Amino acid sequence: MVRLKARYILFDILYPPTTKPLERYSERDTLLALHSTSPGLSSRTIADIVRKQIQIYFGDHGAGVVGLSLMVKYFSPKTSTGIIRCSRDHYQLVCAALTMINSIGSKDVIVRVVRVSGTIKKCEQAAVERNRDLMRLMEKQYDDEEEKEIMNIEEDEEDRDD
Repeated sequence: MVRLKARYILFDILYPPTTKPLERYSERDTLLALHSTSPGLSSRTIADIVRKQIQIYFGDHGAGVVGLSLMVKYFSPKTSTGIIRCSRDHYQLVCAALTMINSIGSKDVIVRVVRVSGTIKKCEQAAVERNRDLMRLMEKQYDDEEEKEIMNIEEDEEDRDD
């Protein structure tokens, strides 16, 4: 019996600001706006949206070949980051379907594929590293010492979990 090989796709959901032009935002405000939380989303919702996009853009063939191998292994509504598992032979269809998602519910979104890997561990490591980099970048933007202390406390708690 042959083992089914999979690919893991790390993705981010970004929420572009619609109220005022992006150039009027500070760098910190831009980061906060793009990486806002998505409390109404779940793993099941993401999987359904991706399957629907595959059906729309790649038809019955695309939906059939991706079929049962598509599974959302991880999704965090707080960071709007997720990991999808799919078959190795058809991961490009899933990546294309992810990038073609324009809206979720009534919100405009941009789905960005960050990394494709053969193991979930490497995707998890990439997600943790990206979040640490984002925290460092946000920390540089803070001027108030109290806010810096809050950021350091959160970062220390994050390090303990590793």
